[in-house]
Amino acid sequence: MRDWIIGTCALLAADAAQAQVGAEQSVKVGSWEIAAEPAQKLCKMYRYYGSTVDDHIEGLVVRYDATTEAVSLTWSTDGSVPFPGDGQIGLHLSFFNGKSIDDSWGSRTFRHGEPNDTRYFVNGFDGPKNSQRILRDLARNELIGLYLGPVLMTALSLDASNATEALRKCSASIVGRKPPDPPLAG
Repeated sequence: MRDWIIGTCALLAADAAQAQVGAEQSVKVGSWEIAAEPAQKLCKMYRYYGSTVDDHIEGLVVRYDATTEAVSLTWSTDGSVPFPGDGQIGLHLSFFNGKSIDDSWGSRTFRHGEPNDTRYFVNGFDGPKNSQRILRDLARNELIGLYLGPVLMTALSLDASNATEALRKCSASIVGRKPPDPPLAG
């Protein structure tokens, strides 16, 4: 069933991927999967990144709740990180677009844990201003980077403009409202 849904979506125009995502399906938008989480009344977009050097896998998951105007950003990695256990850590969040670097998010407190062999780092963005800003930054930039002090922990390609729009529409459809227009600036 999943292959049928993805195949059908690939045949449709790019705008069709922005249609409602039902409770039991996901759609592929570029490198991203968009899926509804009806029990939580939100939608998520996610993708995985493989390494060209080893068997290392990373993931990026963005969950958007249109009711509460909240976004959570989760970076996962099965690679080694310099701190064990569960807790909180300050990571500097940056976006890159060509030669331009946007460091305006600064250091953010990420919750981290390792329930299995994968380490997860989660940060939340609450309220309309922050949630729309992070969605805009994800849509408009080429890379997202996370730093621990001066050390780059990860830099992941985004190419998420269409996926972010599909995420907005999916989340709005879950709560039965029109998706907000993406902010134009700052």
